[in-house]
Amino acid sequence: MKQTLNKNESGLASIVIAILIVIILSSMVFGFSQIINREQRQSLDKQLSSQAFYAAESAINDATKAISEQNFIVDKTDCAPYPSGGGPAALSGNSNKLTGDGNVKYTCLLIDQKPSTLEYKSVRTDHAVAFPVAAADGSAISSVSFSWRSTEKGYDQFRGSSDRAFSTSGSWNSTGLLRVDIVSVGAGNFDRTNLENGAKTFYLYPNAGGDGVTPTTIPYGSESGAIVNGACGPASSGDAAKCNVQITGLPGVKSYVRLISVYNPVSVSIKATNSAGVPVNDLKDAQTDVDATGMAGDVVRRINVRIPRQSTDLPDFAIASMDSLCKKFLVRPDRVYDNSSVPECSINR
Repeated sequence: MKQTLNKNESGLASIVIAILIVIILSSMVFGFSQIINREQRQSLDKQLSSQAFYAAESAINDATKAISEQNFIVDKTDCAPYPSGGGPAALSGNSNKLTGDGNVKYTCLLIDQKPSTLEYKSVRTDHAVAFPVAAADGSAISSVSFSWRSTEKGYDQFRGSSDRAFSTSGSWNSTGLLRVDIVSVGAGNFDRTNLENGAKTFYLYPNAGGDGVTPTTIPYGSESGAIVNGACGPASSGDAAKCNVQITGLPGVKSYVRLISVYNPVSVSIKATNSAGVPVNDLKDAQTDVDATGMAGDVVRRINVRIPRQSTDLPDFAIASMDSLCKKFLVRPDRVYDNSSVPECSINR
């Protein structure tokens, strides 16, 4: 007698479905774990990036302290800190380590006390900057070049090539106009008479039509108040569009410059040449170029800044004196009394 076996494959199908569900769930779990790990890594990288940036900022602060408080006047061309006692305290020993284990530190600090250019990232419309242009070797400065561009998108256009009009602020949708006040002086010859007779003002106008490289030139002996074509041109050689003017024929050893933008803020780069027409690559007493690299874990951040060598945050038209001024007065209803013990300051005469 034959027996008939019934084939039932429902159990096999259930196993296959269970395996597929396990694979799908495993893939989902793996995917979520990857997302979580990525988020954790991004969060850690962000934290490390901030720490590295702060480490680089600490390097800038150490450089500023060494220059302003510890009489550091030479260049620093090596990344490593000075050995203990081998340099200013702010740049010596373990000054580069921000944590005890050294995981957060700045790995490189370079200081150039005499840069080849002067860089001002934002010359504002409501506040001027003033600075000297002088060669470190004392040679005469015969020309100063100004390159400027807009710091704001939407105002990076140029005016017509023949335009000289000063329109209202509301209709000026262009790169800012740069006002330059400049006086060229001899060594130790900067007095009131020199300032009154030698100071010139030029308005560098953002005219289109240039190549973005070749400057318009104007002699220093030109009439004060002249409007100068900025020879503004398109981007070239990987650089952004900009305007260029060169003031030539400067008679003194160095020049003092005051800059203020009109209509819109601009960034400005300044270069100088000597009487032989050779670029001056060591400008002193205006800015220090500081290049710092910070590290936290395996993340690195780099900062390059210019430290002003003198205070440029002064009220416009202020006069600074090397001598003290007697201004300690005591005001009462009946009269003004001299409140100083210095005899030269007495006003009761």
